[in-house]
Amino acid sequence: RDLEDDPANYTRFLAITLRGEAEHPTPDPVRPKTSLAFTLPHVPGSLHRAIGCFVAEGVDLVRLESRPIPGRPWEYRFFADVRGSDGPAHDRAVAALRACSPDVTFVGRYEEETGDLDAIPGRSWAEPR
Repeated sequence: RDLEDDPANYTRFLAITLRGEAEHPTPDPVRPKTSLAFTLPHVPGSLHRAIGCFVAEGVDLVRLESRPIPGRPWEYRFFADVRGSDGPAHDRAVAALRACSPDVTFVGRYEEETGDLDAIPGRSWAEPR
């Protein structure tokens, strides 16, 4: 309650399980993943350079979103998820990002589920129900 900074924002969560799944869950394979937030100077090529930090180290950038920074026109905060978030390549990529970003925030490190949603019996995720 009252976590949002905009009264028009609402966050709702819905947990779904298949019948019996809660009593006997099947473990899915997992991979480490890191979430980061960072800002960049408003100059040509700054986002290209930031993404290049991960490309140069062969680190898989699986999500990148931008959100405007309130009160700072044309400036954005980027949110990124990086797969395979342990090891020297990951550390070098984040160090390179810190060199081209004035503000890098570590949001969290967690395990990413890699289960195949289409493999769930009786459910096709391609068809809405």
